[in-house]
Amino acid sequence: MGTLQVGGTTLGVKNTGTNKVDLSNLGEVGSITGGNLGTITQRSTSNISGITFSESGGGTVNTTNLFGSTNVTIHGSSVIHAWLKFSYTTAVKINKLQWFQDDGAGSGNTENIHLSFEGSNVDSPNPGAGHTDWITLKSFQTPLANDEYLSYSGATNAIKYKHYRIRWGWASSGNFCRIHSFVLEDTDSTFDIKAPLNATGSAPIYACRAWVNFNGTGTVAIRNSGNVSSVGEEATGKYKINFTQSMPNTNYSGVVNNSEDTSSYGNYGAGSRGYLHNNPARNIDYCYVSTTVNSSTFTDFLTMDVLIIG
Repeated sequence: MGTLQVGGTTLGVKNTGTNKVDLSNLGEVGSITGGNLGTITQRSTSNISGITFSESGGGTVNTTNLFGSTNVTIHGSSVIHAWLKFSYTTAVKINKLQWFQDDGAGSGNTENIHLSFEGSNVDSPNPGAGHTDWITLKSFQTPLANDEYLSYSGATNAIKYKHYRIRWGWASSGNFCRIHSFVLEDTDSTFDIKAPLNATGSAPIYACRAWVNFNGTGTVAIRNSGNVSSVGEEATGKYKINFTQSMPNTNYSGVVNNSEDTSSYGNYGAGSRGYLHNNPARNIDYCYVSTTVNSSTFTDFLTMDVLIIG
């Protein structure tokens, strides 16, 4: 990949020999100070130093086959619960996990009534099904179709764990599954976006997807904006906001504000309101807003502010 430069600062270097991207030298870009963005590592058979693979049946996990196209069998044997575990010497975050699941014996996948991806920071976690030593990171819909790819993607603020496992459960004993084409990407990142934003607590942060400040009287014109391509006046006090990039869905939220500051703190009083409408319907590419006075009279305001979150 080479290097990525922003304002003369090197943001990333990829070492093709070890499949690593080093972002630890981010430094400061604009007003956001980067901590340790860590090393993102794409694992392979030749790059699993420090990772121990094991499976519930006690057999040796052939990692060449696991990361390749040859099946590795995960044994359920006489029980209805089985797992593939991979453990690190220090806690890491999983960015991406993917594998191809072949059909098992007998009913195999179709009798699979439980499949989850789990993490643990207990030094020697109890291998039992549903034990509190393990935290469920993703539950998959079961029963599974025969022969399909399954995957997990870690959130930016995902917790780091020392142990991870894929756990299967069947309706009856004697089943097992076969997997291959394992994809594993992890990072030792300690970067927390909340710190440079002066945010505290465990609640997540959600970004504004689009915003605009525009003149609402005379010729409608954008004064400043982000991800808004244009604003059109549909009628007095009624406007259409067009997005540059589409929203992920139409269930977004919005904040509409109006200002009439022709004099010091001038306004229309408590009767002025701004609306984000459901009729006309919200669209992934645009939305409609309006302003009224005394709840019924549509009125153009000097300036308008619209923020879209979702």
